[in-house]
Amino acid sequence: MTPEKFSKVVENFTGDMEGLLLIKGEEYSRNGDRLYNFKIAGALKQETPEKALWGMIAKQIVSIKDMCEDPESVTEQQLQDRTLDVANYMALLQGLIRERHHDFNPAIMNVAKPAPKTRTVAIDEPAE
Repeated sequence: MTPEKFSKVVENFTGDMEGLLLIKGEEYSRNGDRLYNFKIAGALKQETPEKALWGMIAKQIVSIKDMCEDPESVTEQQLQDRTLDVANYMALLQGLIRERHHDFNPAIMNVAKPAPKTRTVAIDEPAE
């Protein structure tokens, strides 16, 4: 894959990731707490919210393992769904741990350059 095509893969993926986080955030938040479901799930299981998140992500990891064992049978939708879910869980884990440590230092949270605004583009589109 050329660097240009890979850049488009990343651009599409990060744009979809952000969009899905926003949509799911509305669905799973309560009382203004984006991490509410993990906190309640942890309480129900008498474990930390982080462990509850890990339990939820485990099924996604198993699914991705299965995809790696038989990549020819993976559909575009399966690939997109599973990889977006795992990436989003990682962002949510960051939120849980940073909240636990009261760590909202902008210098720490923004160690990488801010991502440019994204738009979905076809991988085979010519570069602009």
